[in-house]
Amino acid sequence: MTSNVLVPRAPLSAGLVFGALQLMLGLTWAVYALFLPQLVTAAGLPRSLVPWVLVLDQLIFALTDPWAGAAGDRAAERARQIGVPVACLAAGSGLAFLLLPYGSRSVSPAFLATLLLAWAIGTAALRAPLAALLGRHLPGSDAPHAALIAGGLALAGVGGGLLVPVLRDVSPYAAFAWAGAGTALVALLAIPAERWVLGAAAGRQADAGVDADHASTTGSPAGMPESAMPAMSASRGLAARQWLAGILMAVGMQAFVFIAVPSGFGKGVSPVLPTLFFVGAAVACGLFVVLRRLGQLEWQGALAAAVGALALASFELMGPIGAKAMANLVAGLAWGVVLSVLFTQAFALGRKLGRVGLVVGCLFAALALSSLLRIAANALGLWTLWGPGSALWTAVACWAGAAGVLLLHPPEPAPTPTP
Repeated sequence: MTSNVLVPRAPLSAGLVFGALQLMLGLTWAVYALFLPQLVTAAGLPRSLVPWVLVLDQLIFALTDPWAGAAGDRAAERARQIGVPVACLAAGSGLAFLLLPYGSRSVSPAFLATLLLAWAIGTAALRAPLAALLGRHLPGSDAPHAALIAGGLALAGVGGGLLVPVLRDVSPYAAFAWAGAGTALVALLAIPAERWVLGAAAGRQADAGVDADHASTTGSPAGMPESAMPAMSASRGLAARQWLAGILMAVGMQAFVFIAVPSGFGKGVSPVLPTLFFVGAAVACGLFVVLRRLGQLEWQGALAAAVGALALASFELMGPIGAKAMANLVAGLAWGVVLSVLFTQAFALGRKLGRVGLVVGCLFAALALSSLLRIAANALGLWTLWGPGSALWTAVACWAGAAGVLLLHPPEPAPTPTP
């Protein structure tokens, strides 16, 4: 039961830290993907393995994100602090990333593979467990925190798109050192961020007159009465629907941004034009905090997905570069709104299920799976066979399908008869 007592608004300090982590992880990935061919060839392996190494990385992300989120849920249920373990894992991941150029040149390919595995698994600790901490202890701040996390992902796209041309002439040792150290340093802020979250939660509970030990387990499905099971089943169905909408949007985004946009703009254009998609997404994440008050999140997400699908179609039909750039920007705005909606609902649904980390981890896994599908299709030559036009209309179909999924409402559970 929710309390009617007004409690102070939670600070956004922790959300800013977690958003910054998403930004650093995205930039780290951009550096890694740029220099991976050099690492692979320096280790004596054929260059043809590069896309499959990237596929394997995304598979590891997709598998470890839900697992790490569930681990964060278990730690929260037992009132264990996760800031220190997360920071240690992140520091180890950053160290493994920093050593990648040295491992590829001086040690066996097996050691390089070990470093890659350690880095991939370690970064999973920076996403879902920390999101579980936010969702469990700071209810009522879902939308701002979701917007900050989604904004970090969008800014990573901006930074990656603008940094890659600059970093091509930089030594991989310097690039990996910067990215690995930056991620590790930002991750160390997980320790004070956890203290901010727990301190804010304790203050809210004290003002609301709620016992801290009881509140820490609020939202867990353990011991739930039978009368609440239909609502719990409906919540699981809603979580599955949101995951499906997320993967449809993510697959469409991958096909549009990485296949259709480069072909549509052609070579020789400013790197800013393709990056307008992520610029629009970052702006939309900021606007979402205000837009969420205008109506139901499902309708906002569905409307944004539908407008985005129209923008994608316009990108194909527009001739002038300026018109294509505007369509790219509008598509990015739509992506930012939908991503913020999905993260907000993941927080809320996860709290109902008592599994915030698991639900958010599944959403991160959907993003990883979309990257995996795009990279694998490219490695198999499917995009070359189908052409960039097919990629764009695939994106349109995916976003239109996501709009339809977001409009679907699960049946309300039947009321339990009272004796």
